[in-house]
Amino acid sequence: MHDANEHVGDLKPVAVGENRQLFDHVPHGADHVGRGLFGPSNEITGIVVETFDAMEQAVFRPLCVDHLAGVAVFLTLETKSLIIGEAASEAVIEGVHEIADSSEAVVAINELRTMHMGPMDVLLTLSLDVKDNLSGGVVEQEIYAIEKQIKQEFPEIQRVFIEVQSAADHAQEAWAAQNPI
Repeated sequence: MHDANEHVGDLKPVAVGENRQLFDHVPHGADHVGRGLFGPSNEITGIVVETFDAMEQAVFRPLCVDHLAGVAVFLTLETKSLIIGEAASEAVIEGVHEIADSSEAVVAINELRTMHMGPMDVLLTLSLDVKDNLSGGVVEQEIYAIEKQIKQEFPEIQRVFIEVQSAADHAQEAWAAQNPI
């Protein structure tokens, strides 16, 4: 069995910066890593760890530290810009659809649109056709109940705008918007 210490002297120093050498602070034998616990294999591991530490300090740290903050800011802004304007997930859209459909007052959902205003800030617009025989007060209560349930189940939905419009009128408006004169 060979002693790991006999090969440490074979390492050739490599210059990596201002009067520094890659292996100048690697302790011979790397006894501080725990020689008694694992023997020579642990000494080799210690040498490898110390070598990578020296490389990191001499080469990578000066490069990374200066640019790390700039990269973090850039990635944050890019991620936010990718989110803003996107629709909510299919699960959220389907859940909102189920909530609105479950109301006794709702006859049909004319339109449902979502838009991210931020990572946890979604804008929701709904166009609903409600039963014609309901009083204004009952419609208000039903709309409030729908909005409250949506916000409870989907906390990312911060703003909800609900329009009450007959399905026929909504279809006519949608057709007119797609077929301008």
